[in-house]
Amino acid sequence: MAANSKISWTDHTFNPWWGCVGVSPACDHCYAESFSKRVGEDVWGKDAPRRTFGEKHWNEPLKWDRDALKTFGRPARVFCASMADVFEVRDDLTPHRERLWTLIGKTPNLLWSLLTKRSDRIKNHRSDWSVFPNVRIGTTVERQDYAFRIVDGVSWISAEPLLGPLNLHITGEPCTCEDYQFVPCRGVNGLGASWMCRKAQRQINWVIVGGESGPGAREMKLEWALEVISQCKEAGVAVHFKQTGDVLARKLGLKDKSGKDPSEWPKELQIQEFPERVSA
Repeated sequence: MAANSKISWTDHTFNPWWGCVGVSPACDHCYAESFSKRVGEDVWGKDAPRRTFGEKHWNEPLKWDRDALKTFGRPARVFCASMADVFEVRDDLTPHRERLWTLIGKTPNLLWSLLTKRSDRIKNHRSDWSVFPNVRIGTTVERQDYAFRIVDGVSWISAEPLLGPLNLHITGEPCTCEDYQFVPCRGVNGLGASWMCRKAQRQINWVIVGGESGPGAREMKLEWALEVISQCKEAGVAVHFKQTGDVLARKLGLKDKSGKDPSEWPKELQIQEFPERVSA
């Protein structure tokens, strides 16, 4: 948990528990897994226990809610969860998820951003998310073959780490919401065509883009990031560039090794927008 988070696109982070299991290439160099092991918490993997928390931890967002409008002049943004996936398939996490839904309902001055790589599980946990107007659900899409995660119920996308060219209008699989069309894939090295979920596309109002940092960091090519930014601008979708990542930072000769300093970026990357309030 962190009040006044250093992550550029949130004010606070909250974790209902720690621990997860990898499901795709974006998980290969997971900072949360590395951090948990560094502090002596063996909570990663299918059979490992998850670290859970007590009353003091769960009461912190109640304080953030009371202070939000005074501190920020708007609802405070909360990233949930940086050390877990709230839709992980584990029965022992059910009571903690239910406690999270209750907490969200008690904090109307907090805008909760739930990020998952298990977007297929969204409807399993609640059929009607409109009861939580302060929740927005995002999914990680690291390259084109994981765009199938863009489903009904997802309103924002984390293209971090961006590991390949990406067209965010393409789901990669036939849509099941009966509102789809077959379209050519544009601007992504001629990857062909696929099914576009018109309903899911209409819902997307925010995209975060960033490169990978840390040991073994993989490259995010500049043209990949610029293409995603271009798509967002064309569609009128807020886009937030977070960092270049280690490899691109070296290639660009940046002083910050992970490329987190916006003042060092090429001008076309200097964009950090939010869906509810846009700021350059």
